[in-house]
Amino acid sequence: YKKVKYIEQNEKLSENKKIYISKLLTYFDDSGISLQGNERAKFIALNKEQNALTIKFNNNVMAQLNLENFQVHVSDESELEGLPKRVITSAKEKADQLGIEGWVFGSSSENFFAIYDYAKSDALRKRFWIEYNSTNNKGDKFDNQEIVKRLVAIRHEMAKMLGYKNHAERMLVNRMAKTPEKVFQFLNDLADKSRTKATEEVQILQAYRAKITGDNSPFKPWEFRYWSQQYKKDHFNFDKEKLTPYFEITKSLDGIFKVAEKLYGLKFKYRNDLPTYDPTVKVVEVLRANNEKVGLMYVDLFEREGTKRDGAWMMPLISQSRTLQGERIPPVVSINANFAMASDGSSYLNFDNLTTLFHEFGHALHGLMSNVELKTQTGMSVKWDFVELPSQIMENFCYEMEALKLFAYNDDGELIPEEYIEALKKSDKFGGAFSMMSQLHRGALDMGYYTDLGENGIQDLLSLEQEATKNFQLLELTGLEKPYATSFQHIMVGGYQAGYYSYKWAEVLDADAFAAFEETGDIFNPTISSKFETLLSSGASKDEMQLFIDFRGREPSVDYLLRRTGIID
Repeated sequence: YKKVKYIEQNEKLSENKKIYISKLLTYFDDSGISLQGNERAKFIALNKEQNALTIKFNNNVMAQLNLENFQVHVSDESELEGLPKRVITSAKEKADQLGIEGWVFGSSSENFFAIYDYAKSDALRKRFWIEYNSTNNKGDKFDNQEIVKRLVAIRHEMAKMLGYKNHAERMLVNRMAKTPEKVFQFLNDLADKSRTKATEEVQILQAYRAKITGDNSPFKPWEFRYWSQQYKKDHFNFDKEKLTPYFEITKSLDGIFKVAEKLYGLKFKYRNDLPTYDPTVKVVEVLRANNEKVGLMYVDLFEREGTKRDGAWMMPLISQSRTLQGERIPPVVSINANFAMASDGSSYLNFDNLTTLFHEFGHALHGLMSNVELKTQTGMSVKWDFVELPSQIMENFCYEMEALKLFAYNDDGELIPEEYIEALKKSDKFGGAFSMMSQLHRGALDMGYYTDLGENGIQDLLSLEQEATKNFQLLELTGLEKPYATSFQHIMVGGYQAGYYSYKWAEVLDADAFAAFEETGDIFNPTISSKFETLLSSGASKDEMQLFIDFRGREPSVDYLLRRTGIID
């Protein structure tokens, strides 16, 4: 620590080394190096306890979401009405596997979207919602409520020992937003601009439901997505499920590679000679047009009951670095998901899963294309509220025919109709404000735990969450709510503590950045892609806001996101 301080004060450093030294000193300070005696011993003990609790929290979530412990059983076939055939088939296979009559739905994202979007049975959607929202708060051996209380208390105590007001202040030192006040301003500003439109969307859907069913009661949380889909079918002549036959998973993966080839001149070669840890995992070598090695990517896309955590993520396995002679050492990354595979080995992605695949591949590109001097500044080492820009910008290509024509063909070889995509764009704007408020709601919940509401000890998780999110609550409370944080891995064990807002922050960045392509009339514009490649390859070797300014010529504007979500024209 003293040597690094000496270097900071006495050596002439390049910009990237100044950034690295500053980050390293902050890391030293946040590790409690200035603490002495009993204080240092206490800090170390708290950190060890925190580490043990995060492991226990994560293990509890994985266990609770296993099919053994998360089951929504259907015995009445009429409750399946509206669900996609492949989802029903999978549920039947799960029931047979468990030796149960009927159909069993597990916690997979496939079931989540299918039931909320398409199940005509309000009872099924309600049962699934109750089961999902009861994850790790049932008072059983997997209950995480006391773990959450203790984790939050530990983090606030450690932050105060380091001189911060609360844990959020500590976490935000190394993020673009800098302070809790700036985060709250960001969340509330977007909420203020979205609330009227979101309320209008809820009222439209309630009137639509009342017209069909005669039910004038307030909307329940398990109703919005379903009635939104029905409304879109009627008013936009559109159903997202019509898109699925065009997104066979192998073709979609190859299509993503073709998009990256058009953007950055990359080549992708399957390496069947390299070992994998599961038969469904593929290894792909990424090359430049001149065969220069960019890196390796492990592609692990299918669910594995009991051995793989839920969700989707990208993981750097070996970060890009350099030899002592300065030669670039290529990185190794993995992209991971939990897509369902049919018993015949086939798999088709719904549109939400397709965007998830593009999203994680965007993270992979950030890691793969890294070309920095210092290993600690590669790819994903950027600030948390910048890290989602490279992933979220890739989702935009899922809406563009110029990209879709590279891969979106059904089994008869027919290209996805352009009118489907135009209808998708229009329909996605309906509900955009509600979706915005939902994500802001989770960001506010996160900040509630790590600022004033959580720093003096938590008596009741649900009370804290409802107080923290009252400015973002659109639907009336049902009385069936349970604390969300008990399974909210992002903010408890995933590094997004006081950082969940960064998804929306990065959406502001990505909407603005993709507009740079759109404004040229060419989503593969080589000049813009070259400038964005510079941003990707720079990692954390430069200030993140400066990287954006270098790319766009100015700081980001929220207007592009508000326009994309239909909140403003």
